[in-house]
Amino acid sequence: MAPLLGGLLGGALFLVFLLFFNTSIPIALFACGGGFVAGILMAPRRSLAISVEGVDHEALKEAIATAGRKVVRLGELAKGIERVEVRTKAQQLAKTAEGIIADLQDEPTEVKRARQFLNYYLDATVQILQQYQEISSKGIKTPAITEALYKVESLLDSVVDAFEKQRAHLLTDDMFSLDTEIKLLESTLKTESFNR
Repeated sequence: MAPLLGGLLGGALFLVFLLFFNTSIPIALFACGGGFVAGILMAPRRSLAISVEGVDHEALKEAIATAGRKVVRLGELAKGIERVEVRTKAQQLAKTAEGIIADLQDEPTEVKRARQFLNYYLDATVQILQQYQEISSKGIKTPAITEALYKVESLLDSVVDAFEKQRAHLLTDDMFSLDTEIKLLESTLKTESFNR
């Protein structure tokens, strides 16, 4: 449902920008991408339908494998970006995303906690970087294209932050467990030192 709504909205915006606003094709394509992302956001969300009790391990593996392929694509897109600052941020995104996927492979049941990352952030980031790379590689420098590219570039810091927060969110349980173990060990050591 979400890709269909995104496609319809993206197509409509492409035509409106191209025919009604009489813009160039790159600007119309950029509007199309924005419409696609907006359509995905507006569509009702389908969860991964994974419950902790009676976990479908095949569904978990498939969800993680699918996300892994998207992360590989993200890395490929990052390498192809010409501007060094933007390429560096995109590579940081790909590296953080790889870490999230590695964490999910270690603890597949954590997929539920990463649902928003898997269902939205990853897809939207790949889509936006793909359009950014396509438009910037053409070397056309109109004010509208420059502004659109700048918006993507300034958005990347927020996306990097969101990816890092997702990774930290997945590690929260591990940190809580480690903290509990440390407290238990400290308590045991204190008790044993009093008994001697």
